[in-house]
Amino acid sequence: MQTNELDGAIRALEQHQRALAGGSPPAAAPPATESQHLARALRQLRAARRELTQLDASVRSMRDALEKERQRNLDLFEAAADAAIRVDEGARILAINRRTEQMFGYGRDELIGRHIGVLIPERFRAAQEHKLGTYVLAPGERAMGAELELYGLRKDGTEVPVEISIIPEQTSEGLVTTGLIRNITKRQQAAQQAARQADLLRLVTDSLPALIAYLNFDLCYGFANRSYREWFALPDCELGECTMPQVLGPRVFAQIEPFVKRVLRGETVTFERDARHYRTGDPTVLHITYVPDAGAQGEVRGFFVLVHDVTESKRAEEALRETTRELEHRVADLETLLDLVPVGVAIADDASASAIRPNREFARMLRLPQDANASKSAPEGERPEGFRVMSGGVEIDAAAMPMQTAARTGQPALRRQMDVVFDDGTSMSLYGQAAPLFDADGRVRGAIGAFSDVSDMRRIEDELRAANAVKDEFLGLVSHELKTPITTILGNAEVLRKRGMLLDEDDRSGALGDIHDEAQRLNAIVENLLVLARLEAGQRIEREPVLIQRIVDRVAERHTRSFPDRLIKLHRDDTMAPIVGSTMYVEQILANLLSNAEKYSPAHAPIDITVATAGERADVSVCDRGVGIATDELETIFTAFYRSPRTAAQQGFGIGLTVCKRLVEAQGGRMWASPRDGGGTSFTFSLPVASDDAGAAGA
Repeated sequence: MQTNELDGAIRALEQHQRALAGGSPPAAAPPATESQHLARALRQLRAARRELTQLDASVRSMRDALEKERQRNLDLFEAAADAAIRVDEGARILAINRRTEQMFGYGRDELIGRHIGVLIPERFRAAQEHKLGTYVLAPGERAMGAELELYGLRKDGTEVPVEISIIPEQTSEGLVTTGLIRNITKRQQAAQQAARQADLLRLVTDSLPALIAYLNFDLCYGFANRSYREWFALPDCELGECTMPQVLGPRVFAQIEPFVKRVLRGETVTFERDARHYRTGDPTVLHITYVPDAGAQGEVRGFFVLVHDVTESKRAEEALRETTRELEHRVADLETLLDLVPVGVAIADDASASAIRPNREFARMLRLPQDANASKSAPEGERPEGFRVMSGGVEIDAAAMPMQTAARTGQPALRRQMDVVFDDGTSMSLYGQAAPLFDADGRVRGAIGAFSDVSDMRRIEDELRAANAVKDEFLGLVSHELKTPITTILGNAEVLRKRGMLLDEDDRSGALGDIHDEAQRLNAIVENLLVLARLEAGQRIEREPVLIQRIVDRVAERHTRSFPDRLIKLHRDDTMAPIVGSTMYVEQILANLLSNAEKYSPAHAPIDITVATAGERADVSVCDRGVGIATDELETIFTAFYRSPRTAAQQGFGIGLTVCKRLVEAQGGRMWASPRDGGGTSFTFSLPVASDDAGAAGA
C-alpha cells in the first residue's frame, strides 16, 4: 500500500469515529464495541503509516547510496589505467572507457552495441568465441594472456599484444563481464631485449681468448664457454651433470684442490701450472684465476674460473675477429631499427588533393587532430594551420607539394625533402614520397604519400658514426696493445722450442721471464676490460672493513719482486682505522697506479705511497717523479683510451686510470690527480673509514 492510500484510509476512519462520537451514527449502526475496534484499527493504521514512512525513507536512502555507488563504479571504470570494456552474455559491447578509445582508435559510438570480435584479429576469433562460450557456462575472475600470446585489433588494422583480466557480474539483465585490457608492447620489447642481451653475453664470452666457467659450491658446472667445453670435450647436454673432479680427473683435481678450498673460503686465487691439452695432449702453460661468487651476506655460492692458455696466440687473434664481427652485427642491428621507424602516411581522396587524410603518426608529426584535413590545397576554413612547409627557406606552394604533384601529373613524386616550421618556432625535417592513385578507368582519383621525420634519423646517423669511431679506436688500441706481448711470447716460445737445449740457464730464464711478464700484461688488460664490463653492467661491489695498510704492503711487495731496482717509499700510520671497501678491487686500484708510476718514472727514481686519515675518509696517494701532467689534462686522463701527448711514446692501453676511478667511485669514494711538488704526478683516491661497530677488518 502506498503512503497516500494509507493516509486516505486513516482520514475515513477518523471521520467515522467523529460521527460515532457526535451521536450521529450511520444508517446501519455498529455494535456497541465498534468504536473501540475502530479506535484500535486507527492506531494500528497510524503505526503502520509511521513504519511505512520510515521504510520509504530507508528505501530512498538505499536508492541514493546505490546510485552513488553506481556512479563511483562508473567513475572508476572511466578512470581505469587500463582499457576497460563491459560486454553482455552475447559478447556485445555495453560500455568502454577513454583508454579503450586511445588503445584501439575507435570512438564510443563506433563500438557500443558491436560484437567484441571487432577488437580481435581474424586468426584468433574462432578460438576466442569458444572460450567465451565456456566462460558463460562457468564465469569467474581470471587472467588471459599470461602464458600465451593475445592480440587486440586496432581500427587502423594494426595489432597490439595484450593481457586481459576478466571480472564477471550477475545483474538483473543477466551476466555482464568487465574486461581490463593491458597493452604489453613495452614488456614484450623488454623481454626481447633481455634475450638479446643474454645471447650477446654468450657471444662475448664465447669470443674471449680464455676458458671461462662457473661452478657452484658443490663443484657442479653451471656454465662453460665454448673454449672451456672444447678444451675438456664437454657436451652441452651433459654440462649440468658434470663435476670438477670428474672432468679434471682424480690426479689433476688433487693438485688444484688446495686452490679450490681457498676460493670456497672467499679468496680470489691466481696460480699457474703446467698441463696437457685434454684433447690433443700438447703441453701447455695455464694461467688460472678463481673468483668467488659471494651472496649479499658474504656466503660463497660458487666461483668463476678464468683460464688463459699463454702458449696459443691464435686464440687472441680469433677473439679480435669475433669482437669485430660482433660490433658489426650491433651496427647492423641499429640500421635494422632505422628500417622499422614509423612513418607518416596520408591519402588524398580527390584528384586535386584538396582533402588529405593523415594517419596517426602523420597527424602527430604535423600536430593536427587525426580527423583533420592535412591538405594545404584545402578550401579556406578547412586548411590546416599552425605550420608552414618550406624548402631552402622559401615556403612551398601547395600545388608543388608531393601529393598534389603526384595527383596532378599522374607520376610519382620521389625523394622530396622539406622543412615543416611551426608557429612556435620549432621545425622538423621531412623526407617524403607520393604516388598517384587510379580508378578502374585509369584516371587519377587521388594520391598516397609517405613521410618520415628525418631529424631523428640524422641524429641516429651521427650516433652511428660516433659508435663506429669508438669501435675503430677500440679495435686499433686492442690490436696495438696485444700485438707487442703476443710477439714477445711467440718469439721467446719459438726460441725455447727450437734452441732450448742449447741455451744456458740465464738465457732460458730470461726467455721464460719475458713470457711470464708479457702474460701478466695480457692478463692485466683482460682484467681491466672485465672490470669495465662488470661496472657497465651495473654490478655492485660488496664492501667490508679492510686494513688498507696491509693491502698497501702486499701490493708494494709484489711490485718490488717484479721490479727489484725500483724503490718504493711507504708513508702510513699502522694504527689507522680500517676502510670500507673490497680487498680485491682496492688491490687492483693500487696495482694499476703502481704500474702506471713504474711506466712513467725515470730509472732509480723512487715511488712514494702515502696513506693518511682525513676526517671520516682515508686518502691513498701514489706519487711518481715523471714528466708530469698538464693542468688541463688532470681530468681528461681518466677518460677511457686517452693518451697524453707527453707520454704518447710509452706503451699503454689507456684504460688503467679509467678502471681505477670507476672502481673507487663504485666503492663510495673519489679519485683525482694533481701535480707533485718537485715534478711528477700524484694520483690520490679516498675511501670511507669504517665505523666503530663495522666489525673486524680483513685484508
